[in-house]
Amino acid sequence: MAINDETLAQLRAAATAGDTRAALGWARLLCLTVAGPAGPAADEAEGQTWPEEPWLRAVLRTRPRDVPAMTLLAGRLAQQIDYWQNMTELNPSDAEEFGEDETTIGRRRAEAADLLTRIRAAGTERHLTGPGLSELAAVLELPAPPGETASAPPQDGGGYSFYVLEDDAWSGSVVHRTTIVATRPDELRWACDQWFRLTDGCGLSGSATLTGHAYGEPVSVIELAGHFGDTGMVWDDCALPALPGEPLPPGLPVPGQDLFYGFAARVE
Repeated sequence: MAINDETLAQLRAAATAGDTRAALGWARLLCLTVAGPAGPAADEAEGQTWPEEPWLRAVLRTRPRDVPAMTLLAGRLAQQIDYWQNMTELNPSDAEEFGEDETTIGRRRAEAADLLTRIRAAGTERHLTGPGLSELAAVLELPAPPGETASAPPQDGGGYSFYVLEDDAWSGSVVHRTTIVATRPDELRWACDQWFRLTDGCGLSGSATLTGHAYGEPVSVIELAGHFGDTGMVWDDCALPALPGEPLPPGLPVPGQDLFYGFAARVE
């Protein structure tokens, strides 16, 4: 679909009215952003806000066995765990100001583990038993279920197809790393526009890259520095290649690459 103000308003209105399909679609878009399309300006934002979470919980209250909603929520909780674990290790006082510690991280881990159990019990679709779900279990530090090899290293990329925006900015020896992982070109372009709008039109670095992966392998790299206009990206001269193969299921991390579906930020 074309993502514009009109379609966004329609999607959110339907989600607010209780349409669970619309709510899931709205949540999938929101997970690609730092704070949602109506979020704060960059200088007012205080880290990620995970705006998709309330919508996913609303879907699951109505449809507790909705596998896509469970998968997306479990994956986003895993990304939250990574984010807050990183902050508690590097800046424990900052984490404390946000009310985050090992206890809150543990609660997320327990909920994500429960969701993972429910996802595995829900069916036998390929993505429910594939490398992405195994990678999610590994991220959550959970043992592999019977019949699944826990010791084998993950296949790099897991054989999935996806796009990755990478935008890194260095401050001394510290790097501020932002990634957006998506599978649909229209959603990726929209998510990038949201990010660039919050960061003076050209991201943290001014030299972000877009990489397309097909069957887990990188097949294209676009340097975005030459495609920024006065108000952000000029997509007309920046065509994204179509990616064959199975798309990374929304919510699942990329096997072997330390990448989470959706928007992710961390300091290293």
